[in-house]
Amino acid sequence: FTAAGALDVAWGNGGKGKGLVSYTLPTGVAVDGGQNLYVVGGMSGVTKFDKDGNFLAQFTGTTFSNPSGVAVDGSGDIFVSDKGNSRIVQLDAGGNLNGFGGGGTVAVASSVTLAGLAFNANDGDVYVATQGTAVNGSYSVILGFNPSSGGAAAVTVNGFKNPGGVAFDAAGNLYVADTGNRQVEEFLAGNFTGGVPNVVFNDSGLLKTLLGVAVAGSGDIYVADTTYNGGNGSVVKFAP
Repeated sequence: FTAAGALDVAWGNGGKGKGLVSYTLPTGVAVDGGQNLYVVGGMSGVTKFDKDGNFLAQFTGTTFSNPSGVAVDGSGDIFVSDKGNSRIVQLDAGGNLNGFGGGGTVAVASSVTLAGLAFNANDGDVYVATQGTAVNGSYSVILGFNPSSGGAAAVTVNGFKNPGGVAFDAAGNLYVADTGNRQVEEFLAGNFTGGVPNVVFNDSGLLKTLLGVAVAGSGDIYVADTTYNGGNGSVVKFAP
C-alpha cells in the first residue's frame, strides 16, 4: 500500500515473476534494507520477493512447521518463529542455518504458542511474542534471545495477554500488539523489563483482534486488526 493507504501492488503464489511457489496461509512479513519482502506461513519455508512482487528465492534450509513470524537484521540474516516446532530459527542471507551458538535454532517451551517476532538492532537480540502459560513462570510474555550466544532467553518482558506481534523503532523502543488487551503498548529502550508501558495506543476501543504491529521510519505505528472474533479487518495507523 502507498503511505496514503491506497493499494499499490498485490501478488500471490509465485509472485508477479516466474518461479511458482506452493504457498498457503501467509502469517508473517518482513522487509530488508533493500526493500525486499520476506513471507512465511504454512509449510513452505521463507519466500523472498522484490518490492514489486517478483519472486526471488525460497529458503528451505530446514523444515518449518507453521511458522508465524519473520524478521531480517542489517546483515540480511533471517529469523523465523517456527511455531509448530517450538523454536526460533536463524538463516543467513543464503538460507543456511546460522547463529544461536552455531546450530541455527533455539528452543522455546512447547507449552506456549509462538507469534510474531522482530530484531532489535540496538541490543542485537531477536524478540518473539509468546501466547499461553508456563514461560518462565509467567503468562504471555515477550522473550528476547541473543543470536550469538543462543540458549535461554536473555530478556523477558511480562504483563501481556496473548500478544500477537512485536516491533522496534529506530531508537530501540519496543512496541507490542497486546491482542487480549486490545491495545498496542510502547516500552522505551532499556526499560523493557519493568512491565509497565510508557505509552498505550487503543483509540477508544477501535482495536479488536490485533495480529501484528510495525513502525515506519517516520515513527508512525501500523497495526493489523483481523476480522476474527469481531475484529475490523483493517490496518490502523497511529502517530508516534
